[in-house]
Amino acid sequence: MSTRESIQISEKMRAAVSAFKHKDYSKTVDITADIINKDPEHSGAHSLQFNALFESGRHEQARRIGTKTAKLNPTSLVILNNQACLQLDAKQPAAAAGLLKSLIDQYGERSQWLYNLGLAHKLAGNHQYAEQAFARTNDLEPEHDRASFQLTESYIETGNLDAALRASQHLRLLRPNHANTQANHLHLRVTTNTISLAELLFETRLWRAKFIPDGKHYDTQVLDKKRPLHIGVNIGEGGTKLIRPLISPLADWFLQQDDKVTIFWHTDSDPTSEFDPSITLVDSNRLSDAEFAKRAHADDLDIIIDTCGFGRGNRQRALGLQLAKKQFGWLTHEGHYAANEVQLLDPLLNFYTADLSEDTSRSVLSERTIYGLACHKGLTEQVVRLWAEVLRKLPNWRLQVDLTDPSIQRLLVEQFSREKIDKSRLIFAVETKLGADSIALDNIVENCPVSSIKAVRDGATVITMRGPLHPSQHTARVLAQCGKGDWVCHDYEQFVHDAYKAAKTGQYQSLSSSESHRSKLSDISVLGRKMRAIFLS
Repeated sequence: MSTRESIQISEKMRAAVSAFKHKDYSKTVDITADIINKDPEHSGAHSLQFNALFESGRHEQARRIGTKTAKLNPTSLVILNNQACLQLDAKQPAAAAGLLKSLIDQYGERSQWLYNLGLAHKLAGNHQYAEQAFARTNDLEPEHDRASFQLTESYIETGNLDAALRASQHLRLLRPNHANTQANHLHLRVTTNTISLAELLFETRLWRAKFIPDGKHYDTQVLDKKRPLHIGVNIGEGGTKLIRPLISPLADWFLQQDDKVTIFWHTDSDPTSEFDPSITLVDSNRLSDAEFAKRAHADDLDIIIDTCGFGRGNRQRALGLQLAKKQFGWLTHEGHYAANEVQLLDPLLNFYTADLSEDTSRSVLSERTIYGLACHKGLTEQVVRLWAEVLRKLPNWRLQVDLTDPSIQRLLVEQFSREKIDKSRLIFAVETKLGADSIALDNIVENCPVSSIKAVRDGATVITMRGPLHPSQHTARVLAQCGKGDWVCHDYEQFVHDAYKAAKTGQYQSLSSSESHRSKLSDISVLGRKMRAIFLS
């Protein structure tokens, strides 16, 4: 390279550094791309470009150059840490954990590395190691509230409620002005029976006085019952398979009532062909919370229904801006929403439906095979242990799940291997049609109502249990509506016993046609009328 070219590259690097300092990340990327084109091994240009892509949220592009950037900048701790963050974002916990462990071994413990390591272990279902990493993070940085939050959640998930209570108390001190943290701590004290009724009433009064001052809380607006409604629905990553079969026919029914429907679609796919042309589709995937709120306000929505909960595509912060006259969460996590006025439809509406038209493309479940419901996001260790116990009782049976994501497949194989269930007993297949002689095991932690109702309508015997969290109660609600409330187990022992009994005796209890008719599970008009009544109440 000539001296003149070296000078030009130095000038461009100064311009790129200046652009980065002024947070003009797009300009930084353009300048460094020009430098790399002339000098492919320029470590500084790679470093700037990687950090600019990372800071601007262009994570996929950052991932593509991350490995080479790290090789060219082997001592840059910022780059290595950011690369681990990108791997976590891409749901690659093993890669992230390996990189973070290497950083800790070489340079010593740092709270951010330990925290990210804990996230990697938690993502992989290794709760014991996750808890150790989060606890160590708190040792190094006692005021690391995110580590305290994750530690509390992990203890709750593994059933260690005493430890969860101690971690929650610490988190409560770190977040004295965070309403959800204070409310969740009270809920945990009730769950662990460590608070008297008098104390609970006193704490509740303090909470309301602090977080809902008189005259300063939001009020939902009364809607005009005589005019059509404008209804917005927020659909996240799971919407393609789980929510769309429910929302699409329901939206069509609302259109028949002269209502207007807007779908906020927060995925990378194009949903144009999935909905009636009269439905307004908004690609909200790349909108910030503020931009999303502006768009929702501009549409003057009467109702907004959030189906994301705390999953990808959730708009918890935006909901606090009162996006519509009334706001509802539906088929989602029961977590506390940002806005006080958001109601959950589920306790009000014990009713689920879906487009259950016959799909001849689905394969038929194999003989001596149990079907696992709601595995699309993986399974918690709690559910894996429960299902593994069923498989141990039935050594000649296999477990089949409809799952195509290779990373989640590998994770499930590892989880079941730890429970002494060989991978040969796990079947990953395309969507399967269950029959009247099929047995389905419910995901008792993160239930999927659409999967549950398909299994029930296919005629399968569904083994479920009413768990403590709201998502674990979806199948129980469906079965109760079908008149099959006696299918719902009371504890793990009964869950394993009922699955074993159904498999060994062949005494399947499929939903009869009369029960299906009475349940009105696929009657969209009934569902629409019930929802509209709630909207207008």
